[in-house]
Amino acid sequence: MIKLYMPTITKEDLQTVFNCLVEDDLTPNYYMEKFSSILKKEMAVKNIALISSYGQSLDIIFSYLNIEPGDEVIIPASIDVSLLYSINKNRVKPVVVDVEQNSLLPNPDKIEKYINKNTRGIIISQRFGIPNDLSLYKSFGIPLIEDCGGSFLSSINNIKLGGFGNFSMVSLADSSVITTGSGAILGSNENAFGKLIRDFKEKWISSDIFMSNLNAALGVAQLKNLHKNMENRKKLTSYYDRAVADSGGYFIDRYDNQELILTKYMVASNTPFDEIKRFFSKYKVTIERAFPNPIHRVLELDVKRYRNFESLSHKAILLPFYPKLSKEEIETIVKCIKAIL
Repeated sequence: MIKLYMPTITKEDLQTVFNCLVEDDLTPNYYMEKFSSILKKEMAVKNIALISSYGQSLDIIFSYLNIEPGDEVIIPASIDVSLLYSINKNRVKPVVVDVEQNSLLPNPDKIEKYINKNTRGIIISQRFGIPNDLSLYKSFGIPLIEDCGGSFLSSINNIKLGGFGNFSMVSLADSSVITTGSGAILGSNENAFGKLIRDFKEKWISSDIFMSNLNAALGVAQLKNLHKNMENRKKLTSYYDRAVADSGGYFIDRYDNQELILTKYMVASNTPFDEIKRFFSKYKVTIERAFPNPIHRVLELDVKRYRNFESLSHKAILLPFYPKLSKEEIETIVKCIKAIL
């Protein structure tokens, strides 16, 4: 069976982790600092912290912004539902806004209608490595949190993901361009935030806030093959894109001024999902819905207020997408795309 995800971990990566174990020090120190230093050269932010979990990144941002129980954050219907845990844990009210038709983003004008005296932040997702220009979302003077998921190398208008928000979060889970098994990158260009992180490191270096040396060692090792990984993902994207062009499928939020480094391959189709899944299964290919648990349904909100995203959630699917796919596996997936989408 062709798996949907597979982390790009090599023997060399494991050797680096083994060296870290031999050194017998798993607390945040050498490898975390080295990992941060290299990432700063690749990303669009100058202050970076490596956090032990993705959700905890949002906790730190809320704390920095003094967001308190009862305050509101505006989120798109397309946000990763896993972030809802941190929002609820902090007893912050999520204000969910529908996306535009065939888009992952809400119209900025629609977001403006939801802004009031209790609005303390806007979280906008950059999902699957598909970059969108978020400049207009900063015009409201409300702190913009750029949720990049596992995406941090794609760019639009020569601006890399993570460079639009006041804060950015990048997951380092298995399906990301690089993975540390768990953890996240928390970034910001705000000088005061950089000072906060430095103070945190001095006072809480042994706490569970920061990524362990073990996880960071894996990240450092993976960065050695980062650009090769990126090129492989570009080639795979090109193969799939040509197949989609010969099918009935269509893209979401794709523009000419994008440089795509996809973490997952998302495509939409008007063919019923169950029919698509049965067809791919015949060829032992795993697929899944891109949005299996829409946040408006998790929160039991009125579906009629989220017609655009409700429609997209029925049509958007994810295909196997990772550099370890063999030539034969890619050819099988391409044939399926052309035949059923």
